Amino acid sequence: MIGVVKMVEMAVVLASEGSDSLDRVKELESEKATLVAKSCKLKAALERSEEMFREQFDVLSGEKERADKALEEKDCLQLDKERLDNDNQQLSREVEDLKAILLPAEDEPEGMADLRTHSNFIARIQLLESDCVGALADGFEFAVNQLSVLNSGLNIEGTRVLSQVVDGRVVPPLDSPDVDVGTPGSD
Repeated sequence: MIGVVKMVEMAVVLASEGSDSLDRVKELESEKATLVAKSCKLKAALERSEEMFREQFDVLSGEKERADKALEEKDCLQLDKERLDNDNQQLSREVEDLKAILLPAEDEPEGMADLRTHSNFIARIQLLESDCVGALADGFEFAVNQLSVLNSGLNIEGTRVLSQVVDGRVVPPLDSPDVDVGTPGSD
């Protein structure tokens, strides 16, 4: 644009000088046409460059947005990791505390450590209960067998482990269910 203005100024100056500059005017007009063509080419190249710049800018803007989102996600994940690490440490401490509770005390007899959990304690009670019932039934059976040896005509019908003898008769206990734990000779 500036070149065109200068050419116009130059043409005005030359026109004012006279006809011997007519050749010079033709030269300048030719140069002007060349400069206009170059100017058009440069303008087209500038427009292409601007379009490429806009496209690159859009691409880079999209990449920046994705990078910002990824950075946000990374920060969130880092916070989650720190929270989970803290939770893990707290749970590890709780596990260690619970393990320490399960360790036997110094003055505790051997075998008591096995009874620290509820299920072990219940299993031990059930074992002792069945052992006691079995021992009671066996003892009752042995006692009845010994009485049968001493008194061969002894009537043992209806006798139970918790039965009582009242006025020479076998009476079941009043406060317990009528359960036959063991009758002699029933094996």
